[in-house]
Amino acid sequence: MKYRILNWRQSIGLRFSLAVLVLVFSVTLVFTLVESTLSYRREVHRLNQELLQIRQSHIPSLVFSLWLTDRVLLQVQIDAIARFPYVSRVEVEDDEGRILFSGSTETSGLQSISEVLVYDHRGIQMVVGELRIFLAQKDIRQEVFRGLVPAIVGHLLIMFTVSAAVLVLFRRQIANPVGGLVMDLHDKGRGGLEVPIRLSRSVEYPDELSELVQAINSLRSNLHAYLKERDLLVAEIHHRIKNDMGFVTALLSLQAEQSDSPDVKQAVQEASQRVSVMARIYERLYGDDNFLEVAIRRLATQMVEDLQQLSALPPGSIGLGVEDLRVPTRLSVGIGIILNELLTNAIKYGTPTTGGLHIDVGICMDMPSAAIEMKIADNGPGMHEDVINGNRRGYGLTIVNALVEQHHGTLVLENNNGSVVVINIPVS
Repeated sequence: MKYRILNWRQSIGLRFSLAVLVLVFSVTLVFTLVESTLSYRREVHRLNQELLQIRQSHIPSLVFSLWLTDRVLLQVQIDAIARFPYVSRVEVEDDEGRILFSGSTETSGLQSISEVLVYDHRGIQMVVGELRIFLAQKDIRQEVFRGLVPAIVGHLLIMFTVSAAVLVLFRRQIANPVGGLVMDLHDKGRGGLEVPIRLSRSVEYPDELSELVQAINSLRSNLHAYLKERDLLVAEIHHRIKNDMGFVTALLSLQAEQSDSPDVKQAVQEASQRVSVMARIYERLYGDDNFLEVAIRRLATQMVEDLQQLSALPPGSIGLGVEDLRVPTRLSVGIGIILNELLTNAIKYGTPTTGGLHIDVGICMDMPSAAIEMKIADNGPGMHEDVINGNRRGYGLTIVNALVEQHHGTLVLENNNGSVVVINIPVS
């Protein structure tokens, strides 16, 4: 099976994969934001609990030490408070302005919390100092970030594992069978309508894809029957047209034989030959599977053989160089009539004064202009100047010119060691 490289607009599998990846990153981002918010709140709550513990257990000891002026014990208590998480510096200033501290000497960028230390002596409130605690908020953020890294990695691993499993299942169950179905339809085309298509998967399931394939096979079978019936009808029509034209040709030939006038006989024979050309085209149509196009080489070969036999020309008098082209039926009728008229004119008027008549016929495809090029040349005396200029033309050239104009082509007449006619007709 051949696979094409598609962009995301042409493949449901690629769009689904991209959607899953976007969903994974979106969910991971949301989880990260929620987790970071919750972690930050937990750390802030932890800090508040520590501050509450300091107020409840350490501040009374600090007040008592200040009242007793026990600086050694006071320093020990300050050092104990400084060991709490996120506490960067602790200062205690007594009522005389002296400061004892523990922790960092740098206080810029730190959040400060102050607490007045009051000693209750027999109901009298006495200020004995002030406690200042400096908190490092950035340490909280760093702690939250360090805790988030494993969580983010874990979320990504889980989400990518689930996404990979989903993508593999999707490709195996949907994308690959549908892609194979599309390629099968492209490969078979119209020629394989009678052959049912199947999904390329190891196990058959009576699911929606199977119902889709059954519906497609039913449509293909109906289309095959319709096309077969249509082809039979078209072949019958072409066969009847060919028979009718053959009957007309026979009547014209019979009429020509009964006429005593050479001019009338010749005119009727030419008319019979024109009808015979069209009959031969329809014979090619009902004898071929393709009703839309006609093979020019076979048509031209048969026409040359008939004209050589009718005109009693020796073999080899007409050289034929025709490419293996197929053209639309309507255009083939025009080409056949044009070729018949030009060959008839060459046989009638192109006989040289010395030697035998030789006609060269060339039909090819001019690729740059996408046009059929026809060239008919003989070794006769050439055409009169009035014929080349268009001032005087016979019935045959009039028909040729009308058909060329009908198909939006060009007609060129010239003399070059005999008569030369060049016609270009666009295929479109």
